[in-house]
Amino acid sequence: MPDSGKYQVLGKVPWEERIEHVGNIGVVFGQRTQLCWDLPVIDSFELLRDIYKISQNDYMKAKRELTELLDLGNFINTPVRQ
Repeated sequence: MPDSGKYQVLGKVPWEERIEHVGNIGVVFGQRTQLCWDLPVIDSFELLRDIYKISQNDYMKAKRELTELLDLGNFINTPVRQ
């Protein structure tokens, strides 16, 4: 918490609205703890979509954007271990 002043992220005060705040900023960076080792990357993403209750439309839009931006197309269907 700041000593003075005001602070908001996406219109939320992080320490007062923690659940709403973290629900809007999460991202998977590829840590082994986030990705199921034996499953294709896309399966882990879909599992996390369910866990975080992301709408199908928002998920598909973000998936397209991130697949292109991060050049995931060649290995998104490959098991993480590979």
